[in-house]
Amino acid sequence: MEKEVLYEVAYFIMNNPGKLIRFLNSQGYDVPMSATTQELNDIVADGLFNPQFLESLIKFIAVNDEHINFIVAIATAVSAIASAISGMVINAKMALFSRQQALKAGEYNKEVVQWQKDQAVLAAKKGMSIELSRMQSEMILDRDIQEEKQKSKRNITMFGMFAVGAIVLTVVAKKLTD
Repeated sequence: MEKEVLYEVAYFIMNNPGKLIRFLNSQGYDVPMSATTQELNDIVADGLFNPQFLESLIKFIAVNDEHINFIVAIATAVSAIASAISGMVINAKMALFSRQQALKAGEYNKEVVQWQKDQAVLAAKKGMSIELSRMQSEMILDRDIQEEKQKSKRNITMFGMFAVGAIVLTVVAKKLTD
């Protein structure tokens, strides 16, 4: 379920940047209307680590996105992402606890522990942003493939109509000369 929810969030970011920017600004962010999709991905990826932001975002998407029947899945989606984030937080706390134990033993200092924690959080946020971008790229590629298929069908149809027209003209000309 987690990937489906992330896919829907990526779809919404890509297709509704204005709505998303207004939402983010209502949440206290200062996002210019000219923000790029990547900038929005980074902001949303950062916000996904905040359960209140996550719940607000999913409710906002459910109300504002017509392409999905997302309202039924809100509770499941919030739960799935929250549990994934909770797992990350638990792992980070366990790592921090281990490091603190090592610190007490004199193996690490506080600055190293904080730096490692910051790096882990930064890597998780960057990974989320990259995943959103990857999904959006797949959506664009799928859309382009669909458009090319439609073009091919139109071209074949037009060629077929031209061929039938040429045959009909030949038959009519032949009958007129006979």
